[in-house]
Amino acid sequence: MENKFTKNIVKELVERSFNTSSSHGFHDEEHSDEHYMMLVVSEIGEMVEADRKNRHANLSMFHDNCNTPQAKGHEQKHWDFCFEKFVKDTFEDELSDVVIRLFDYLGTINTLPFMLDDGFVDMSKEFDEFFGKYSTCEHCYALTSLVMEIARNTNNNKKAEAVGAALSMAYEISKRMGFNLLEHVTLKMQYNEHREPKHGKRY
Repeated sequence: MENKFTKNIVKELVERSFNTSSSHGFHDEEHSDEHYMMLVVSEIGEMVEADRKNRHANLSMFHDNCNTPQAKGHEQKHWDFCFEKFVKDTFEDELSDVVIRLFDYLGTINTLPFMLDDGFVDMSKEFDEFFGKYSTCEHCYALTSLVMEIARNTNNNKKAEAVGAALSMAYEISKRMGFNLLEHVTLKMQYNEHREPKHGKRY
């Protein structure tokens, strides 16, 4: 899978994230922007913990094990087992959660940032200039700072623009870490679609 978030892919992922979140009860109640952004920040904290523990996904083992023949009716259970063993709770997985929550928020406010009209653009030069010497932990702090700006806006277009900046930062982090963010986001969405309501949590 090519690691390219085009405009159409972004629109599809926003719709898919919002629909999955809604069907699992996350939008049964109305919540503030601060509520949604705190949940994003919590995922960034889990990214840091995964990095500290050197927990990284092993997609080759995931795909190899998923391809083993299974008894009819047990395919999804086996897929979930492989995902939980080789992908879940890793740095890549937690960054995917950040992106999915931001996509879901865009669905909540029903606004796409104009800056993503061409999908995720290459910001490597800007990233190197401002964050090139940062550690992974410092990258996570910078991402948190961008996320916190989202709730400070009152206009949906401004909110969406701030989300776009955070998503671009997340994409650049994934490129520096050398993994395919689009593939990881797609896999986590697939996993989330089969989870229990609110993933077994209160909210």
